[in-house]
Amino acid sequence: IVLNGTCGSGKTTVAEMLVSKGFLAIDGDCVIQNVRHKNKRKEYEWNELINEIANQIDILALFGSNIVISHVILPEDLDKYIEIFESRHLQYKFILLKPEYQTAVERCQTRTCHAGVTPEYWIKHFYDLLEFDDRITVVDNTLLTAEETAEYILKNTNVITRDGEL
Repeated sequence: IVLNGTCGSGKTTVAEMLVSKGFLAIDGDCVIQNVRHKNKRKEYEWNELINEIANQIDILALFGSNIVISHVILPEDLDKYIEIFESRHLQYKFILLKPEYQTAVERCQTRTCHAGVTPEYWIKHFYDLLEFDDRITVVDNTLLTAEETAEYILKNTNVITRDGEL
């Protein structure tokens, strides 16, 4: 499962709920930090990031069948991610978490997964930019808790968890 969405959409928190159900996780923000650390520089090339995500998918696929990726994926990058999954014969489902804009702003102000508050211009930038075709399932999680969102995703993707539940 690939969780996409603007800052404050709930990607990391929902991924944590899926981890509690047996998923292995790749956090896009952690991958960015890993690439920066490896290269000993703040800037990174897009190819370096996508290659690191592909490497992490390969590693985690050795240990389990259910992986969740929480990462901002731009529309122009979607085909590259699809290529990664299909070249490895992996089933995948892209989910765009899209709460109401003000909800995303409020979540950014209170979240604990980052040390600082994300500037609102970044929230707006990605909120407007993340428009996709029918290959992405949009979930309005404005009124849902992270656990409810995770349950909704599991019910609508037919993924079997470690507990044997769909």
